[in-house]
Order: sequence, then C-alpha cells, then structure tokens
Amino acid sequence: MKILFVFTDLKFGGIQRVLQLLIEEFSQMEKYKIYLALFNNIQNIPVNAEIIDLKAPRTKNGFLLILNFIKGVVRLNKIVKEKNIDIILSRSYTISSIVLLAKKFYKWKIPVIASHHNNLKKAVKDLGFLGVIAKKYAVKFQDVADKILCVSKGIENELVNNGINRDKLITIYNPLKIDKINLMSKEKINSEHEFIFDKKFKIIISAGRLVEQKNFQLLIESYIKIDKKIKSRLVILGDGPDKSKLEKLIIDNNQQENIYLLGGQENPFKYFKRSDLFVLTSNWEGFGNVILEAMACNIPIISTDCQFGPNEIIQNNVNGILVPVNDKLKLSKAMSKVLLEASYAKKLSSKGKQRSLDFSINKIVPQYEKLINEVLQKHNNAIKNKTAANNE
Repeated sequence: MKILFVFTDLKFGGIQRVLQLLIEEFSQMEKYKIYLALFNNIQNIPVNAEIIDLKAPRTKNGFLLILNFIKGVVRLNKIVKEKNIDIILSRSYTISSIVLLAKKFYKWKIPVIASHHNNLKKAVKDLGFLGVIAKKYAVKFQDVADKILCVSKGIENELVNNGINRDKLITIYNPLKIDKINLMSKEKINSEHEFIFDKKFKIIISAGRLVEQKNFQLLIESYIKIDKKIKSRLVILGDGPDKSKLEKLIIDNNQQENIYLLGGQENPFKYFKRSDLFVLTSNWEGFGNVILEAMACNIPIISTDCQFGPNEIIQNNVNGILVPVNDKLKLSKAMSKVLLEASYAKKLSSKGKQRSLDFSINKIVPQYEKLINEVLQKHNNAIKNKTAANNE
C-alpha cells in the first residue's frame, strides 16, 4: 500500500516528531511504501520515507502565497499519478485545505484523511489571512475528505460546532515512543549548559516555540513570584519571534542568572530528565504532546487548563496539576508546592509516567491502521457499488 503523508516541513517541533514516529512505524512494515511531500523541504528531523519537495513554502507575500498554493496543488497531483498513491494523510488545517482542493479539482479516485492538530479558532487568528482561508475550506471541503482525524476530543467538538458532520470525525491521540524517549533522556546535556543544572538548584523547565500561543511571559512572571525559600532556575527550550521580548523581560527583572533561554534542542528529553518540574503555560493547544513527553521522563507536570488537550491528559492533582490560563498567582503557588513538597512531586511524576504509557506508539499505530483500512474498504465498496449501478 502506497501512503502519501503531506506536511509543511520537518523543522524541530512536536507535530514533526509525531509525524516522524508514524512514518518510522509504517515504514518498518513491509506492506507499506511511505512517501512524504513537504511544501518546504527543511529537514532537521530525519525520516525513513521517500521525501518529495513541493518547493512551495509559506510566505507573507500575497502574490507568492497564491502562486505557491497553486504550485502545491499541481505538484501534488503529479505525485499522486506518478507514484500511484493509494491513500493520502495530510497534516494541519492549511495543508489539508490544499490537499482537499487538489482532490476536488483533479477528481482523484483515492481517499484522503485530513488530520487536524490545532485549535481552529486560535489557529486562524495565528495564521492571519491564510488561516481565514483554511478555516473556510476546512468546513467547505468536509465532504471531500473521506475522514477527518483529530488529535483531541476538544478539536473534534470544535469542528462539530463549526458545522462538520461528526460521522466524518475520529479522534486518535498523538503517539509516544517511550523506549526511545528513555534512551535519549540518558544522553549528556550540552557541556555549555552543565553549570545551569547545578544540583543545588531546583530546575523548572518548559519547551515550545517562542510565540504568543505558548505564553512564556506568563511562565517568567509567575516564576519570579515563587516562594523565595526555593533555590531554583528556569530553563526554556525553543526558538521563535518572541525571543527578544522575553530576553528583555528577563533583563528588566534582573533574572539573567536565574532564567535561561537555551534555544531549540534536537533532544529535549535529556534536559527534561535533569529537571524537577515541567510547566506548560499555553493560551491554547491542539493536544499538548510535550506534556506526555515530559511525563515519560518521570518529572511532575503543571499545565494551564487551556483548550484543547491538557485536561484530556491530566487528571488534576493526580498525575499533574491544571491551573487557569493567565493566572500568575495560582501558577506560582502550584510551582512552589511541587518544589517544596517532595512526596507530592513524587506522586505526580509517578502517576504521570504511568499515564504516558496510555499513549505508547504500540497502542496508537494500530488505531491508525484500523482507520486506513476502514477508509479504503468504504472507498472501494463505494466504487464497486457505483460501477454496478452504472452497469445496470
């Protein structure tokens, strides 16, 4: 079976790591041949698939955006024909819109599973004009997609509220390759960062793109307010447009010796393992895969109770802590409690580690296989019925 995955690029990020895991698992099975079409062939993450560069990257230039949109549609059609693709799995609202447009325009006779991994309303705001188009066509092309895969129940419910038939939707959570995370977590951290992780300090860590969505400003301001008895440091992994703003916030509060922005890391797990607490302060998520990755590294978790995902992973005060979005006081109190109460922290990390096992790739990939087989079977039956009707 020839499967074509379609996405933007393979820069460091949670979605990219999930895509890498899925492709690794499918490519190891002899019954599948995996292709990956990228709109911009940036590869920081290796994948075991035949990669095809569509050479149509996202751009802020309106004319080039439309041109690349058209190029992407045309080149996708060429791939489908030349490679004799059996089924397509697209990732993200914008990419799925392009794939579904291509299917409708070229009248492909193959099924498409559109995968959505972000909060539709917030993603539209974050992507500007491109997001408005994506939202419109995410709903408009619902009948073109054979199935729409959501990575959280929150996303599924939001799509229903936007007019998409629930029969079209299915939720499959993102997978973890826990043995791989365990192995990577044992690697040594970069030598230039060793001094930060001095055992005299409690280490609070977070990771993600430095953008409004992740709200690292809240994390920094809440960290400054934690109990003064705690000798601690805050580490943030990631890059993004908000870096200079966050650096200024750190300097303005004289926190240069306490707060460290270490940039994007190919292996964040070795840093998680050396930390005492992981905190996610997002304004919104699609799922919050980094929560599970940190849980797998056996450290306690605090997350904002944002839409969507964290409250589908975390049972409050059992395997982690949920705090309201943008509540500095409650977040700082929660961080202080975890760092001061060792037995409480140990309970959270133990239950969190146990929770991460529910998302093992060995449990998730069979759900993908079942979905693919069901979509293909339904598609083939529809073709047979149509052929039979025509013959009559």
